[in-house]
Amino acid sequence: MTARFGEPAQKHRPHCVLVVENDPQQCADHVANLEGWGYQVCVAEVDLGVEDRYAVLCQNALGLAAAQQCDLAMVDLRLQSDINPADETGVALAQTLPVAGGVILSAYATPACDRLGERWVCVGKQDGPEKLHAALAGLVARLLQSD
Repeated sequence: MTARFGEPAQKHRPHCVLVVENDPQQCADHVANLEGWGYQVCVAEVDLGVEDRYAVLCQNALGLAAAQQCDLAMVDLRLQSDINPADETGVALAQTLPVAGGVILSAYATPACDRLGERWVCVGKQDGPEKLHAALAGLVARLLQSD
């Protein structure tokens, strides 16, 4: 089940993962994997019709994470520009999300994840869904220990 911004939160549900990805195809792939693994998925959608897509994406992500009481987030490292090596906007957004932690996804090696601490893990997009699944399972285990 995928929730959208503006929908009421569900009370009894599997762990909720917020997906923040600027590439619609990558986003659809992540949603399919997460739903297949039994997670509830919330998607911060990109509005391709606006000039400042990043600002709208961040606003949607922050609102959805709070409204849906997301437990974890999966955030792309480069939310503004896939070709700019200095773009670490996903890390900046992750630091502001009201979630217990999550995964930063990147096709590029970066020390930026080190700034997020142990609540966040970096997974390479090239590592495949198995590594992502394992990272999320580890984060969920930590959540259950802290409850």
